[in-house]
Amino acid sequence: LVGSEMCIETVVTEVVTEGGKKLIFTYKYERNPRLKKKALQEHGYSCSVCGFDFEETYGALGKEFAEVHHIVPVSEGERENDYRNLVPLCPNCHRMIHRLYKDLTPQQYGDAVEILRNKLKDRAKDFYGELGGTDTV
Repeated sequence: LVGSEMCIETVVTEVVTEGGKKLIFTYKYERNPRLKKKALQEHGYSCSVCGFDFEETYGALGKEFAEVHHIVPVSEGERENDYRNLVPLCPNCHRMIHRLYKDLTPQQYGDAVEILRNKLKDRAKDFYGELGGTDTV
């Protein structure tokens, strides 16, 4: 193209190696599968924060799927537990709630689902406001 400006994008690709094995030592905290089952029977399979339902989205593949979050973390020590300490979460909200815990005191753990839900609602309001839409959240 003579006399025209041309934009040439250079793509640099770095090849890296992954998948090597490394022996590590860690603790795995015991969980009782009956508690998870009872919690999901009581609370259902929709995320307690964002409402995502895997079956609704993925059909049979997502049927009866949800992660379960311990409001009082099992890492806090061995204790008696019941299903009321567990809530269903989607993987995204589950990761975010664990990040949120870093900023909470143990006394605030019970408020974590509501805190995260409010953050999500605030962001949705901001998003719809940016689009010039009405408040539908």
